Amino acid sequence: MVTRHEFEAEMAAARAALDEILRDASPSALLKPRTIQAWSCADVLAHLAGYTRSISDQLAGIRGKDRSGPEYEAPEDATTDEYNEIVVEHWRERNLQELLEEEGAAFAALIGEVLELPEDALADETRYEFAGGRSLAHILPNNSYAHYRMHLPELMAVLRPSPSAATDGSQA
Repeated sequence: MVTRHEFEAEMAAARAALDEILRDASPSALLKPRTIQAWSCADVLAHLAGYTRSISDQLAGIRGKDRSGPEYEAPEDATTDEYNEIVVEHWRERNLQELLEEEGAAFAALIGEVLELPEDALADETRYEFAGGRSLAHILPNNSYAHYRMHLPELMAVLRPSPSAATDGSQA
């Protein structure tokens, strides 16, 4: 079970890895369609921002703070795929720089919200209704650093391909 400070360290490692992948990435490379299955790299970043912001805004709301992320207007009963589609479409209609700023802000907001929590709040399975009877420590990784880690190899393959992949045509 993750503690607040372990969470912060895991998030810092995920951020450093993403920043390294994004370093020097051109807008055209980020926006190129269908580079990661049906998505562009920017779509993957939108997807990550959507989930990260969702958790940070829910935690902020519980503390009486206003949501700071976009309103995606997803129905309460939206499936995961439907939510992903709504978030990605939202960001496809906006400027890439705005998406990059939101992804970074959502990331920082989630860290800030988690660090504000008392340590025992992470293990309490009844404290957060949105967690569906699971502890925040249980749901946080897959909605933050583990989620980023899952998508980092895809982004790396497109934005920082190995020299052999670039010359032998094996890049997918």
